[in-house]
Amino acid sequence: MRRAALALLIFAAVPAQAALPARLPPVDQCKGDDSFELFRDTLRSAAVREDAKALTPLFAPELRHGSGPGSATSEDWNPNGPNPEDYWQRLNMLLRMGCTRAGEKRIIPSAPAQLRRYYPEGIEKKVLVLPGADLIKDTDDPNSIVDGRVLKWDVATITSNAGDIWTGVRLPGGRTGWIVDSDLYSLEYADRMTIEKRDGQWVITAFGVGE
Repeated sequence: MRRAALALLIFAAVPAQAALPARLPPVDQCKGDDSFELFRDTLRSAAVREDAKALTPLFAPELRHGSGPGSATSEDWNPNGPNPEDYWQRLNMLLRMGCTRAGEKRIIPSAPAQLRRYYPEGIEKKVLVLPGADLIKDTDDPNSIVDGRVLKWDVATITSNAGDIWTGVRLPGGRTGWIVDSDLYSLEYADRMTIEKRDGQWVITAFGVGE
């Protein structure tokens, strides 16, 4: 009886893994620090202007020189590389999606931290739909909107990657269609950046998928 009671007690102490919610709005735990707010404003401004020269000093030296994780000089994330349009789209997307703290570090966006209670189960082929995205029926007709409901942080399931700039998805309510890739954030691969304070200055110390 004692062993059974102990087993039940241990089982009860382990939190049950929650199911993914239908929506996952971002949170912002990084407000209230003037120096970080200034850094983030500078980062946002550079991203909106697509200004690689203004962006470069915001990265830690090891990223600028290609020796750190998620190197800023890597092909995937270099604003001066072969895919600058994709780079700026990704960066501007992340900056719309909140911020969390990990000790003294700041993590953008907030989704990776929010997913910890669900990871690793339940996020395969899951994407977060950014506010204002349209669900359409036909990729040849961007006006073929499935209905007029405004999508906002819906957690969708990928049904097809066949489109060049479109992804087929199923929304939590069961509706299916296509959403343009720039309005989707992959929960499975979770692009992110880590920002730390060094010698009194905030710098990006990691930037990429799963960094």
